[in-house]
Amino acid sequence: MKVAKLTREILRRGVKHLTKKDKDIKGFISKYGLPDLRLRAANFESLVQIICSQQVSTVVANRIFKRVQKLEKQLSPEFISSLSQETLRDTGLSHSKVGYIKGIAGEIVSGKFNLSELSYLTDEEVILEMSKQKGVGRWTSQMYLIFALGRPDIWPINDLGVVKGIIGLKKLEEFETGSKEMSNLGDIYRPWRSIAARIFWQYQNISKVVSKVEPDLSSSS
Repeated sequence: MKVAKLTREILRRGVKHLTKKDKDIKGFISKYGLPDLRLRAANFESLVQIICSQQVSTVVANRIFKRVQKLEKQLSPEFISSLSQETLRDTGLSHSKVGYIKGIAGEIVSGKFNLSELSYLTDEEVILEMSKQKGVGRWTSQMYLIFALGRPDIWPINDLGVVKGIIGLKKLEEFETGSKEMSNLGDIYRPWRSIAARIFWQYQNISKVVSKVEPDLSSSS
């Protein structure tokens, strides 16, 4: 059975739950309202966009992805498979990311990897299946779960933006990605951790908080 996707109404319900669990979130929501859903289509193009954002700033990722989009109106695995590595490199993609994207495209074209089937899997099954693809690790799988599949309870403990949002909203001196403290905080937000992550991203986008936390680049794949 296909797993239900996050909607605006479900978002409201989740936010109401979170405001009862966390006074900082309550204060933020009362001032700024609901966070953006920021949902994408559950398709190859969305996965390409997420890969573009691995280990680079949002500004750089958006610039590169816009260049990739100009190659075709709706990015398809068939089209990407037909392109040379040089054409994709000219967009600003690194050599490794070009390999990842073309490799995944080839797997989809051959029928070995089916993105549409992910909608019927549990969260952990999606991560396991996606992680079979070179260049796709837990972080990339979680971003696909949150933004493409719209799953409500994903906690990306290695995401620097979420950590910066936590530091800023909670006025902490420091807070490390991938830490036990990060994991424990997420437990408070179950079963709406994806919504909590959206709130911290929203805070970060609004405040442009500068933190001392450094990204764990080795885990953001």
